[in-house]
Formats: sequence, structure tokens, C-alpha cells
Amino acid sequence: MPSPRVAIVIPAHNPGGYLRVAVDSVIAQTFADWEAVIVDDGGEEDLSSLSGLDRRVTVIRQANTGVSAARNRGIAETSADLIAFLDADDSWAPQKLERQIAALEAQPECVLCTTDFQIVDGAGERIGPGYRGFREGHLELLGGCGICISTVMARRGAVEAAGGFDPAFSQCADWDLWLRLALIGPFARADEILASYRVHGTSMSRNYMALVEEGTRLLRGQFATRSGEEQQAANAGIARLRRLAGTQAYDELRQTHRIPALARALRLNPSYTLRSLARYALRRR
Repeated sequence: MPSPRVAIVIPAHNPGGYLRVAVDSVIAQTFADWEAVIVDDGGEEDLSSLSGLDRRVTVIRQANTGVSAARNRGIAETSADLIAFLDADDSWAPQKLERQIAALEAQPECVLCTTDFQIVDGAGERIGPGYRGFREGHLELLGGCGICISTVMARRGAVEAAGGFDPAFSQCADWDLWLRLALIGPFARADEILASYRVHGTSMSRNYMALVEEGTRLLRGQFATRSGEEQQAANAGIARLRRLAGTQAYDELRQTHRIPALARALRLNPSYTLRSLARYALRRR
């Protein structure tokens, strides 16, 4: 039997009800020649029933080794030439796979295809558009990561040549892989909102201090032996990471009124924090 055209890799660790929404969005795809593997990364929830939703869906359980190892396991357990990634709390529009396959067929030199996306809350209600920029080529990606992993379809050969996801990273593992793939070939894009990125209380993206630490380590490694232009872009990327984390630290301060959050905000983004504190003081007068 020939391999399916697309392999879908979904890592999961105690995903709650969001995973069913994600899987339902896969089953609803207008393109039907796919295989999907859910890698249960040592969670306490029983996910085995999800394999009964569709014969193309498989659930694999492993000891908790982290999201990067779970994605690599999903890649290894599938055989399709194209690999699409979907996080357990995100979802797709029905035409997502169809549109990306068409984009990659039209641009055979491209190693990866992304799409536009929207940001939704825990209830699935739209918050706003996905972030833009920082997605076109290696140099731009050094300045930041504008690629949501649940929008990505990549060629297996390129992913394997790049070495897959690095288990040394958790917060930045996808960014790290996109940077390595950008050195192999160009990226394609389907300019439609074809994925929903969910922001909720347990999202990994809320761990902003870990993101700063990993992102700094990643970018320092990326520009260590490269050109001055790339080093400048990576330095700008580190500065951007710190500014963004500083705004998140200030948001934490507003919610908790805790001194450690204030210290983090002042260290990461002092100008924004001082301006915000001054505005707050003026309002209190």
C-alpha cells in the first residue's frame, strides 16, 4: 500500500478537551490522503479512544521526554513525503492541507509552507490576527519567529536533512528548526487564515522567561560563526525577545502586584516599564 501524501504530527501532554477539537479539524479536511499520529508524551489522560475516531488516526504513548522528542517520534512513525504539524490546542480550517499542497506543488524549490492564522481564546473565540513578519528566510527569522507551528507543512527530506527538532529546546524548538530549514531552501506561503492558535492559561507561550533564555541561547548559537549581517540580525532578535518579555512581565505585575514581576519587567524592558508606571501614577492622582 502506498504511503499517504501527508503525515500529521500532534504532540500531546494532558491536553484536555482541546485535543478533540484539533483532531476533528484534521478529520474535516477537504484533502483526505493523510495519516495522523498523536504522540502522548507521558500524560495522565487516556487518549487511546481518539484512535477510534478515524482509521487514519493513530495514538502512540511514550514516557515524558518533551515536546521536541514527541514531534520527532511522530515524524519517525510516519512515512508521507509531506509533514504537517498541529499542536494539541490548535485547529485548522477545512482547506488547510489542500491549499498548502497546491502551494508546494507550484513551488517545488520550497522546503516549507506556512499560512496566515488567527489567535483564539480558550473558548475558541477570535482574539485577533496572528503575528506577522519574521518569516521570510534565514536573515529575517534571526530577528524573530513569525511562524506558528500549526501552520507549517514541510517536506520530509528537508526536515530530516535539517536534523528534526532539537530536544535541547522546548520553547524555541520550532524556531530553531525553521532557521535550519531556511538554510536549505525557500519557504512558500498560503495567504489565507487556515489555522487557529489558541491562547489559554496553560499555553507554553506564557512561560516568557524560559522563552527569553532559550531564544538567547538559540540566537547566540546561530550567529556564532556567521556573517556580520546575520550577527546584527540575531542581536536585534535577542533585544526584541527581551522587550516582548518585559511587556509580559509588566502584565504579570499588573495582575499579581508582586515584586519579582516588577524586577523582571525593569530588567527586560526598563523604558516600557518606567513609562507604564509613570502613566499609572498619573492616573492615581
